[in-house]
Amino acid sequence: MKIAILISGQPRFNQEFNDLLNKLDSNDHIDFFFYLWNSSPSENVFIPPTWPTDSGAIESKIRENLPANVNIADIKILPQIKYTVTKSYNLTPWSNPVNIWYTYHGIKMVNEMREHYEQVNGVYDLVIKGRPDTGIDRDIDFNFIKQYLDENPSTVIVPNDRRYGMAGVPVNDLLGIGLPATMSTYCRAVDYFDQYNDQGCPYHGETLLAWHLTKNKINIPETNFNCTFREHWYAHNKPDYGSWL
Repeated sequence: MKIAILISGQPRFNQEFNDLLNKLDSNDHIDFFFYLWNSSPSENVFIPPTWPTDSGAIESKIRENLPANVNIADIKILPQIKYTVTKSYNLTPWSNPVNIWYTYHGIKMVNEMREHYEQVNGVYDLVIKGRPDTGIDRDIDFNFIKQYLDENPSTVIVPNDRRYGMAGVPVNDLLGIGLPATMSTYCRAVDYFDQYNDQGCPYHGETLLAWHLTKNKINIPETNFNCTFREHWYAHNKPDYGSWL
């Protein structure tokens, strides 16, 4: 089975990402797509303190930490683009419109890399949207998920924990698994955030995503797995960068 894994945002690689890598089946053909900001460790404590700034060194560091059975199909390491808020939003106490936009813009851009790659190399069986700082807590049978999604194509599989949102169906936006066409809809959510906010949806990441999925009649069923997100940090009272240090 051909699986695409999309990783975007700041390079906050840590032990949680290794949790994801350790759950990948060596029998699958797995391609990674990376769309990363060229961010310095001084910008965020979750970026490994030894993280390089040279694009070539960054790509080498990523390659040396990936399992031998996976491939990097495409990688972009870019300076963080300038984005400013130009209007008043309907906010929640947890809203940070700039950070929300950066997060979901990265998701959109890394998915476009996957779509361009598919035009030449064929369509993937499954697409997984992840993050450099997120893993999963148990093995997942991707063949079973593929069978389920073939029968229920308007579905995105997400972890059962950390489901937030104040409108629509609460959703975990750290990790999602779906068929390529469904994940393309998922990943374009940022294009509609202003429109949804004007319609009354609070400018809050998970809430906007849940609104978007509901608008597009995409289901988010209950699942039997959770994600790992900063668990190692919580356990040790400091980030655990794992092999990424």
